[in-house]
Amino acid sequence: MLLIYLVLSTYSNVSSYRSMFEKDTNLNDGMNLFHEMSHRRPLPSVVKFNQLLTAVTKMKHFSSSLDLFNQMCSLGLPVNEYSMSIAIKCCCQLYRTKDGFALLGCCFRRAIAPDVYIFSALLDGLVIDP
Repeated sequence: MLLIYLVLSTYSNVSSYRSMFEKDTNLNDGMNLFHEMSHRRPLPSVVKFNQLLTAVTKMKHFSSSLDLFNQMCSLGLPVNEYSMSIAIKCCCQLYRTKDGFALLGCCFRRAIAPDVYIFSALLDGLVIDP
């Protein structure tokens, strides 16, 4: 809930959203927030999108987090090494480690230097993948 509030704190009408997020945050709230953020001009920074991805991932909605990441990529929204590490972690948590390695290839194509978090997520995936 705190992470979604941080994302909202950059908008001028935070008070209208505050009541929506005082209760337990659910997946629909995160999806609606993503939709709103992706249609803003100028776009929010990659940090705000990453905070939302992190919040959805912490709720253990790994598939939804991957869907949001895929939407970010298809819409041309900003993606960085932190976004990639979240997506790779979600793939590995869903026992899709091969997809995680495919995302590593995307890092190279996008000129995103893999960091320790990306490699750590991939190693975790190799350990938990049946």
